[in-house]
Amino acid sequence: MPSFNSKKQPVRKFNSQRLAIKVRKVKEITQVYPPQGSGLEGWSELSSTPHGELTDRAHQRMVEHYREGCQGSPIEGQKNEDGTQARRCLNPQCGGRWQGIADELIPREVSETMGITGDKNGHTHYLGDGCEKPHYGQGTATHTPSLADYGMLMLQVPGRNQPISLNELLVNSDSIRIGTDANGEAIYPSRYMTDRRTGQHKHDSVYLRAGAAAHGAATGMRRLVEAGETDLRKYFQIAKDAAHEHFGTKRKEIDPKDSHGEEYVGIMSGAPQEDPFHVVANGTLKNIRETLGDTALIGNDPMHVRLWEMARTPDFTQTFNIHHVINNQLNPMSHVVDAQNLSKLATSKHPGVRESFFAGYPQDIPDVGNMAEMGNVAKKDPFSAHWRSNRVHSLVHRLVRDHSERNNRSRVDSAPTWQADYNPQTDENFMEMIQGNPEVFKTEK
Repeated sequence: MPSFNSKKQPVRKFNSQRLAIKVRKVKEITQVYPPQGSGLEGWSELSSTPHGELTDRAHQRMVEHYREGCQGSPIEGQKNEDGTQARRCLNPQCGGRWQGIADELIPREVSETMGITGDKNGHTHYLGDGCEKPHYGQGTATHTPSLADYGMLMLQVPGRNQPISLNELLVNSDSIRIGTDANGEAIYPSRYMTDRRTGQHKHDSVYLRAGAAAHGAATGMRRLVEAGETDLRKYFQIAKDAAHEHFGTKRKEIDPKDSHGEEYVGIMSGAPQEDPFHVVANGTLKNIRETLGDTALIGNDPMHVRLWEMARTPDFTQTFNIHHVINNQLNPMSHVVDAQNLSKLATSKHPGVRESFFAGYPQDIPDVGNMAEMGNVAKKDPFSAHWRSNRVHSLVHRLVRDHSERNNRSRVDSAPTWQADYNPQTDENFMEMIQGNPEVFKTEK
């Protein structure tokens, strides 16, 4: 797979004066509470999800930058080296240099990946173009399935009478036999690689590795919440630390000029180092796909067929954005995302594509950090826009406030606003329950 290389993306340094004059408005966020006494109580923040309009907006921004050219605000009195007007582009490497594709023929590979189509009337269509039809899912770059999405695929495994979900294979990766190799040795889903030097097969559990990383990051972020911390830089630092260890980030990925570039970030030199998570995840899915073959998929649902085809060439990363990490109702497999279609754009050789990709998915997070600081794998996270949005700021403040309120001994709980006027005597369902089983609701005199 090609590397997702954005070393040229500059890392913005934190400027305390710039932060001091910028005040973000904290918006109210709806909190959905799990049942009282649940281990998830208080940590089920759902309305801050980075799915939906954040990723759709990023895709739209990328397509429009590619088609129309850079539309960033002009920098008065400054020109680029090629004579174009310098602009405040979200991608500093563009800065106004990309002038758009205009009426030129868009390469087929680019149009299919970005989802740019034309109709018989000569109109161009793409996600977010303002049409009545929203074009959701148009373009392969909008397809960034999680490992939980892959997990729902039902597969026929040799020796089994009933289909098995891919998720079940991942959970039982070292106990369910899926085939036999040329040497007559059993193949299990956990076999993610064969060492070329020794010929030995390597095994690991994607499920355990992903869950451990998510839990570790959650522990760190919860401690910040419990300490009343609202500085996003500290949450981002935990995300970086988790990514560096999880993906085996090397120093040269962050600083190409580092004199010890081959050393791992945050890991002592010479310490035992297991294969990075993405190597295990990519190898595991490819092993399952190659071993079971084309005919293993049960059903012909177009989405499932597409996923089974994508399983040939996965390019996994794992998100450590605050919403995913804090929301315990999400399966850790939902944190593991296949970015192979985004990687095609980020490494494209077609003019203007890389410039437009990083304008749509900028690496810089103002006053917080830069995705490039996480390393070459973690920076592929399609949910990076969450760090740049106001909603993550509101989420952190809400989490801190809720934790403080839960520990307030004088706190008086009241019914939610949408239940404040509830009266059981006027509830038809409740009255029907009483009439159907009066003994249960009988009160002693």
